[in-house]
Amino acid sequence: MSATLIATPADYCQKNGSGLRGRRWSVNPPLPQNPFGIGRAAESDAQNESAIEEDESLPPNEAAATTSTPTLPSPLSNVYMSCYSTNIYIPRHQDVGALGSPTPSGSSTPFLPTPASEFPPSTPVDRSGSIIQLIGGEPIASPPPSLERVKRRLASAYFILFLCGWGDGVTGTVLPYLKAHFQMSDLLTSGLFCGGTIGFFLGTFIVEPVMHALGLYHLGGPANRSLFPAWLTHKRRRSSDDTEAFSASQSRYLTLVLASVVHSSFFVLMGIRQGFGAMFVAYAIAALARAFLTASL
Repeated sequence: MSATLIATPADYCQKNGSGLRGRRWSVNPPLPQNPFGIGRAAESDAQNESAIEEDESLPPNEAAATTSTPTLPSPLSNVYMSCYSTNIYIPRHQDVGALGSPTPSGSSTPFLPTPASEFPPSTPVDRSGSIIQLIGGEPIASPPPSLERVKRRLASAYFILFLCGWGDGVTGTVLPYLKAHFQMSDLLTSGLFCGGTIGFFLGTFIVEPVMHALGLYHLGGPANRSLFPAWLTHKRRRSSDDTEAFSASQSRYLTLVLASVVHSSFFVLMGIRQGFGAMFVAYAIAALARAFLTASL
């Protein structure tokens, strides 16, 4: 540690015994003893005198050795002491550049404190790798979860979306015939699309609670589940069979079946020829059923 401490002026005075002949005059000279300015010429001559030879009078090798000697700061300047702990932390693993590495010009790089040096960790950092890395292997990624009947589910989803788009396209095809048969104006014709908007708006808010209710079943029931949801067959008497659970597959299945049945009522209402009111309700019911069909996918 003594090699890295900052050298004191006394060490420089004792170095080699040849380059330093005495003690250097202070940079800030003392105040003159004569306050009235008597003898200032003699004092200025004394201040100009130096007990150390100039660099020009030194041999070339000694002058180069004197100017190129770097000053290394002491490690004690980086000591960290917490006000809540009695332990002292001294960073020992610092590179040469952080402690002041000499440059080709002879100067040293200043020490730049880092957050790690100013605020050291309270617990030692574990630098050892995992057992897989230590033996030279790579961590094995978990396989993605396997989905059941992916192709059938995708084919059903595409078919349902195709039918929904087909139903929207048929409206534009038969709309001129509806206007001529029921003698509707353009304002009443646009009202049919307002009925579809109301159906989608209503389906957006009730699709989640309906699907949750259709997915409930009894844990203590028979192995073959009933087609009716648990909230329809719930018993008032508290028993072991009253425990309910939720099945996402059952919820999607029952939602698709009921939405398909509701959507079929659209064609029934359109075929009874009851005027604009029946057509408006038919379009609202069709939009509600399509909202459930697309949401359950």
